Amino acid sequence: MSQVIGTPLLGLLQQAIGAHRQGQLDTAAALYQQILAAEPTHFDATHMLGMVHLARGRNELAAELILKAAQLNKKDSAVHNNLCMVLRNLGRHAEALAAGTKAISLQVDNGGAHYNRALALLDMRRYDQALAGFRKAISLAPGLVEAHTNLGVTLEALERFDEAHEAFAKAAALQPGSADARHNLGCVLLRMKRRSEARVAFEEAIARQPSHAEAHVALSECLLLAGEYQRGWREYEWRWRTTMIAPLVRNYPQPAWQGGQDVAGKTVLIYAEQGLGDCLQFARYVKYVRARGAQVILEVPPSLKNLMRTLDGADHVLAKGEPLPAFDLHCALMSLPAALDIGGDFANAPYLGAPPAAVAKWRGRLPPADGLRCGVAWSGAAMTRGTGVYRSIPLDTFKRIADSGATLVGLQRDIRESDRAALESFPALHNLGSDFEDLADTAAVIAGLDLVITVDTAVAHLAGAMGKPVWILLAYLPDWRWEFHPDSATPWYAAARLFRQPKLHDWDAVMDHVIAELRVAKPA
Repeated sequence: MSQVIGTPLLGLLQQAIGAHRQGQLDTAAALYQQILAAEPTHFDATHMLGMVHLARGRNELAAELILKAAQLNKKDSAVHNNLCMVLRNLGRHAEALAAGTKAISLQVDNGGAHYNRALALLDMRRYDQALAGFRKAISLAPGLVEAHTNLGVTLEALERFDEAHEAFAKAAALQPGSADARHNLGCVLLRMKRRSEARVAFEEAIARQPSHAEAHVALSECLLLAGEYQRGWREYEWRWRTTMIAPLVRNYPQPAWQGGQDVAGKTVLIYAEQGLGDCLQFARYVKYVRARGAQVILEVPPSLKNLMRTLDGADHVLAKGEPLPAFDLHCALMSLPAALDIGGDFANAPYLGAPPAAVAKWRGRLPPADGLRCGVAWSGAAMTRGTGVYRSIPLDTFKRIADSGATLVGLQRDIRESDRAALESFPALHNLGSDFEDLADTAAVIAGLDLVITVDTAVAHLAGAMGKPVWILLAYLPDWRWEFHPDSATPWYAAARLFRQPKLHDWDAVMDHVIAELRVAKPA
């Protein structure tokens, strides 16, 4: 064996692996590099140096080294399994799948390889194959908590919620001190509409890890659903520490307003943080800040600027990206309920109107109507997990309301490719939405309608904020703000009616209800 300063490479390798196992990554890396300086094609040193880089999050370097190691020893299952992991981290899912497949071919009873290969399949949304992979991994390694967890994730994606609950419960039993396990369990319970049990799970997660931001936010949903608004809004402030919302934090030198400071005589910047619908819904609270004696600067997405000039309570309305004037304090729009400590005061509509210039622009574009003139929107923003994934109706299904006798006006600005053919074959729909420049145009058309029928999207909140009668079509698993009880009313908008799916994906039953109600509805 070759030597380095009189020390056999085997001895160096043993030292390196010992340091590696103890988490002494710098020492381990230096020793692996020392070995490679003497023997550049040393398999173990190449492989393990790649694993050091993987542990440090240096995925490109890790992939380069582990791939080289896999070429040096094509018969080692572990190196192909690790290659699968690092390629997944790089988003190279097809290559990761191939590496995982190779690892299993070399060692069929390698539970970790079955697990990592199943993760690659899950990344590719090949759910049925991922399911089989996770189950195989569990059969080989029953104590592998991550396999039970991702089995639950896969079953949840397949909407097999009872089985997902069973998998998450098993993961929680295997790891009773894990806050993540309790959080996962709570999330699936919430989707099963077992709210009280979900709340317990989230509280247990927080008890195990008081700083678990996702559990706090999930608990806020349970509290808001239960009408415990003041505590719910406070818990919702944990969103700023979640992976999804943390990048939206504004790092201004001025302090954030959290309700404790007197704002009389101060200038407060209030800014939109999330979607258009969220902005429209929570704009109702801006007037309360000015009522405390503040000057209010409201910053919103550009598509809302013209519309928000009609809002009572905003002294200056700016589009995001425009220069900000001087201000003393700042607050996110969806933090206003917590800062104002207003509990269940919904400050109901109308609080927005259509700008007169936009009304004049669109007055001549509205189609004549003998009866009800009805605006429609059928698709909302796509999301990969949670209730957002359900917020759209195929336009072909929506077309059924053409037989109701109402004159239909399309309010949909963005048309999905899957709906274009249906739109072309829907002459009864006067689609104006494609010509909208911003939400002021949408508001101007809504002002000339008798009714709006829409899925859970910004159009629902806009019509509600204007006080326009609006029928909101909700999936079986709606967003928290529409609650889970069967009532057709909502405290958010007095003129709104909620039409709910009786079961998952059953839009036909919703459309049956809508058509029946349209046939007896009268113009305002």
